[in-house]
Amino acid sequence: MIKLMASILIGTLIGQSPVTIGSEEAMTEPFIDWAAVERWTYSYEFEMYEDSPMVEFLQYWLRIQPRDGIYGPQTNRAHRQEAMERGITVPIHEYVVPDQYFGEQVEQWRNEVISAIAKYGGPPTDVSKFLRVMRCESGGFPDAYNEASGASGLMQHLNNYFPWRAKMAGYEGASPFDPIANINVSAWLLYEHTAGGWQHWVCQ
Repeated sequence: MIKLMASILIGTLIGQSPVTIGSEEAMTEPFIDWAAVERWTYSYEFEMYEDSPMVEFLQYWLRIQPRDGIYGPQTNRAHRQEAMERGITVPIHEYVVPDQYFGEQVEQWRNEVISAIAKYGGPPTDVSKFLRVMRCESGGFPDAYNEASGASGLMQHLNNYFPWRAKMAGYEGASPFDPIANINVSAWLLYEHTAGGWQHWVCQ
């Protein structure tokens, strides 16, 4: 059923190639480039909490179970992760995160986050979102390290980008495992970098 829907929705990716048999042309069986179909699906722009067959199709490719057809936070995060790995830009759905308690390990950094956001010109309403991203990325542990990607520290910066970002933020030579530097570099990346914004984090 899922593949049938794809063949209907993405007709431009389905074609028949003529084959010459003697003096006549015959048509081969329809060819479907499923890799192109999959990439097209990841490039599709979904609305937050969209409820549609297209979302269910996306969830099929993302192997999300159960497939409820709703573009909620879980699907959005999985979509952004997969798209990022494939070099596909997915729009960020902006929404205010209600202020809440994020657990002792994360809350110990709240005051530093408040200061960093103010320092680099961000709105106070972003504090909760910043802390939620931190909880998702590292759990609030400054020595967090992702062996697969090399992402490091509270906000999981990639090591090949961090030195330059740290220099631009005023923390030249700092380690990504330095929690104060990591938080401030993150705030700089959000609010002062020309290509800044929340799209640098899969967690939202």
